[in-house]
Formats: sequence, C-alpha cells, structure tokens
Amino acid sequence: MILKKSYPYAVLVLLMTFYNRIDGVMLERLLPFRVGATEAGIYASAYRLLDAANMIAFLFAGLLLPIFARMIKLKQNVQEITGLSFSLLVIPAMIVSCCCAFFSYHIMDLLYEGQHIDESAAVFRILMCCFVPISATYIYGTLLTANGSLRQLNIMASIGMLFNVLLNFVLIPKYQATGAAISSILTQVFTCLAQIIMVKRTFAFTTNTGFLTRVGIFVGSCIGLNYGIAGLALPWMLQFVIASCGCFLVAFILQLIQPKSLYRIVRYDEA
Repeated sequence: MILKKSYPYAVLVLLMTFYNRIDGVMLERLLPFRVGATEAGIYASAYRLLDAANMIAFLFAGLLLPIFARMIKLKQNVQEITGLSFSLLVIPAMIVSCCCAFFSYHIMDLLYEGQHIDESAAVFRILMCCFVPISATYIYGTLLTANGSLRQLNIMASIGMLFNVLLNFVLIPKYQATGAAISSILTQVFTCLAQIIMVKRTFAFTTNTGFLTRVGIFVGSCIGLNYGIAGLALPWMLQFVIASCGCFLVAFILQLIQPKSLYRIVRYDEA
C-alpha cells in the first residue's frame, strides 16, 4: 500500500529530472558529433554552479515539507509561511542570479581558464536566471506535494517535459548551447507560473500588491546597482562582493528580508 501511494511522487521526480537533464543529451544528439560534444561541454560547465545552488533550495524545501503537511492537516492558513519562505529563498536567489549574470565572464574564466569562455559565460548568464523560478518551484511545489496534489503536479511536469523537448528541437540546431539554456529558462518559468496558479486556486491565496511592488522595485534596484558597480575601476571580485552586499541591503531596506523571518520559520517547525 505504501509503495503504491509513492508511485505518483516517483513519477513526478522522474519527470522533473528528465526536463532538467535532457538538454545536454539533446545537444549531443541534435548537433554534428564534434560540435555536439563541444556544445554539451560548454553547457555542462555553465550548469555546474546552478546545480550547486539548487542544493540549497532543495534543503530548504526539505525543511518546509513537514511544516506545510502539519499546517494543512490542522487546517491552518499557509499563506503567511509561504510568503516568509519566498522572502528567505527567492529573494536571495534573485540576488545570486543578478550578480552572477553581470559577472558571468569573470566567474567562468576563474573556474576554467580555458577555451570557450565567452560561450560558457553567455550560457551561464541565462542558466543562473533559472535559479529564481527553480527556487520558487521548491516552495510552491513542496506546498502542493504536502497537500497531496500529485496528480496535478504530474500533469504539469509532463507538459513541462514536452514543452522543453519541443523547444530544444527548435532552438538547439540554431543556437546550440545558448538555445538549450533559453529552452531551460522558458521551461522553468512556465512550470513555476503553473505551480503558483495551482497554489493560488487550491489555497485561495490573496494577491499582496504591496509586496509585489516592492519585489519589482528590488529587481530594478539590483540590476541598476550591478550595472553601476560593474563600471567601477575595481577588481571584479571586489565589485561582486560590493554588488551582493548592496543588493542584500536593498532587500533589508524594502523589508523583503527580515532577520525575524528565519525565527518564524523555525517556530513553525517546532510548533
């Protein structure tokens, strides 16, 4: 009985793994042999840091699952804890993505010091933007999993898989590794929005216009801050640190990140 109930979740994990990993395989299969191997290598070199960043979001989701499950069982309102989770995970993901995008060439050059740095940097710039929808997916997907909405999640993941494969067939022959990265971010945004819509309908979440406005101001501020600091005559690592700290400062000023938010998450976990 337990094994039978675990099938939908296993299928979900398989589908999500498929559309997260198929890009590199399709690069090798859709392009001529030598070109395909080279482009797959470029894509893999850019994907490694995104993969590492995803582990943080994955661990955070592991913390959220029992909290969501208990609150749903007790019929408690989960909108507040979802908003807190968004602030603690997605806002830092935005900072990481923005700073990595602006300093993508320097990061790739530091890591590999070899050929194809320009190409790897272009792919890395796009892939790191995937970190934002992926982080949001770990929150909203975990909430839907705790609610037992696995059928809906499996349908969404199946559509996302087909969407990703079709995009790869169209974009990879023309844009190679960059096309695979574009396919990846479009798929992640699609699945993220789908899960947000499902959560909003399932739990009747209200729209916090003030919070969304502050997020918009924050994103614009991060882009402007990185653009301005990147033009300073300073070592790039110092620029990166200043830009990151500046973005976190803006998040604190706009009250998108609050130190007490982490305590409140822990409080929910211990309740």
